[in-house]
Amino acid sequence: MINDFVMYLVSIFIIEPFDARISDALQGAQAPTAVMEQVRGCIADAPVALAEKVSGDWGWAIGAAVTVAVGTDSVEAVVAEAVPQCGLALAAVKPYLTGAAREA
Repeated sequence: MINDFVMYLVSIFIIEPFDARISDALQGAQAPTAVMEQVRGCIADAPVALAEKVSGDWGWAIGAAVTVAVGTDSVEAVVAEAVPQCGLALAAVKPYLTGAAREA
């Protein structure tokens, strides 16, 4: 039950905002196809990887959800920490993004 609650927090504060922000940002990006595929793969894999991290470390999950909720960390930074391949994909696509998505 506690695991479900922690996963719910991670879903609300990390996974859903990450998916929405990155998906919106990718629509206007003029990145190479390979880079776009890396990022799409990250979006698809992040929930599973985060769920595995949450089940093994509730403290990290609660802390990550709180830091994102209060604005101390960005969702992208938290996902990159938890899912290293996402960090690489986000770094690769960042030069092609515009506006708020680039600042993340």
